[in-house]
Amino acid sequence: MSASQDYSIVDKVTDSNRDFLDLFDVPFTEKSFWYRYTGTIKAGVDLSTAEFEQDETDTSLLHVTLDQPYIISNTPDMDKSGVLEENNNIFNPITVEDSGTFRRQCVERSEEEAVAGGLLDEAKTNAESQLTQIFNAAFEKDTYRLDFTYRDAGSE
Repeated sequence: MSASQDYSIVDKVTDSNRDFLDLFDVPFTEKSFWYRYTGTIKAGVDLSTAEFEQDETDTSLLHVTLDQPYIISNTPDMDKSGVLEENNNIFNPITVEDSGTFRRQCVERSEEEAVAGGLLDEAKTNAESQLTQIFNAAFEKDTYRLDFTYRDAGSE
């Protein structure tokens, strides 16, 4: 059971060579590029580890224990991602490593923003809703009520 969201990060990367004491930028060595990084990030709950337990006093109540949601995938859209503009410098050229470093930062940033934006909570809500729908379809509606709890992240 998962949730997904698209993202787009556009940012300018600027760099200059520094003097040997790292006190100031060496004149005429500034380089920069604008980069767009887009993709789709998915979060989900692993149902293969779900545990179901019927309540001892209320047989219509099922306790469902699930693992915490997690990031399943973060897939870039390389057709839309790439350098938008670059200001190269003969004394300090833009390298593949420069854009690679920025892309790695974008992956981390997209995941942090997705978690902060509630993607993991959305995955929980979707898992609970879909499990409830499955039980309502398999049994007469409202035969069972589901009570969801999530394992602590460190208890695995």
